[in-house]
Amino acid sequence: MKKVLIFGTGSTGRRIYAQIKDDFNVIGFLDNDASNWGKDIDGIKILGNGSVVKNVQYDEILVCSLPGMKAIQADLLALGVPGEKINCEYIVVQVNARINFLNDLSELCENSGEDVSVAEGGCYQGDFAKEINRCFPDKKLYLFDTFAGLDERDTKTEHAEGFSIFEKSHL
Repeated sequence: MKKVLIFGTGSTGRRIYAQIKDDFNVIGFLDNDASNWGKDIDGIKILGNGSVVKNVQYDEILVCSLPGMKAIQADLLALGVPGEKINCEYIVVQVNARINFLNDLSELCENSGEDVSVAEGGCYQGDFAKEINRCFPDKKLYLFDTFAGLDERDTKTEHAEGFSIFEKSHL
């Protein structure tokens, strides 16, 4: 069974882990957030960031962070990880689905003749905002972000309702 590391411990990384755990030997998680290092997910350690890969025997790294995909891939390549060992396919499928939705939505809005504006909440690093702007080039684009992470009061409600696993100050 292929030995893999999963880069990303947020909701996307956990969801992909749940999907693939029976098909791969997940030997560890990676994350750029040092406050997660040493913790575990389903008994599997969060080893650190990409710099730890030089001390680990693995077959592939699955990039499982939607907003950080490009940066993580670039960081791993800069650390000397061979490109063929970096697998972004699980994230690319999700990104493409979102982009296809935007393309369809922009076409529907254009055909309806309605004057619309578009918005994104939580626009970490702006990658998806660029896609929204590409699909709606002549529309007002509103971007909303705390730039400071989540408030503890909100995360308590989100956890109680089962909406999110994110912790206070998650960026």
